[in-house]
Amino acid sequence: MKICIDCGVQVSEISTARCIRCANRTPERRAASPTGNARWRERHPEKYAAHNAARNKRGRDLENKRISHRWYLVRTRYGIDKAQFENLFRIQLGLCAICKIPLDPFPSRKKTYIDHNHITGKVRGLLCPSCNIAVAAFENGKADAIRAYLNIPNL
Repeated sequence: MKICIDCGVQVSEISTARCIRCANRTPERRAASPTGNARWRERHPEKYAAHNAARNKRGRDLENKRISHRWYLVRTRYGIDKAQFENLFRIQLGLCAICKIPLDPFPSRKKTYIDHNHITGKVRGLLCPSCNIAVAAFENGKADAIRAYLNIPNL
């Protein structure tokens, strides 16, 4: 039987110089010396480069899949494709149709909204998040309530 060089516990013959508990100790300890993964990376730079290239490709593939899915959603929800969206974006000069602030050239739920009539489904234009919320409130009949709220004197 071997003895762990850190804690003195008996270790089986198959094991390394440390027991499992000591080998898996803190990340600071593992990062202090080039052991494990770092040592492998130093010994096999070509394999490590190939591994990183494959991992980066998987990341790019996932991003491309996400973008493709977003355009699929735009096409199915609003009935416009990428070319029609880009044409609308170009017509509006990349600005919100109401307040004229710059928009993101990609339809996302955080930056650029595709405004459409909920009854007919026809696209009216591209809006920023604030204007999209205002239009939704106006469409839902809350415009009078909002006007009344804004006319309340300050406390």
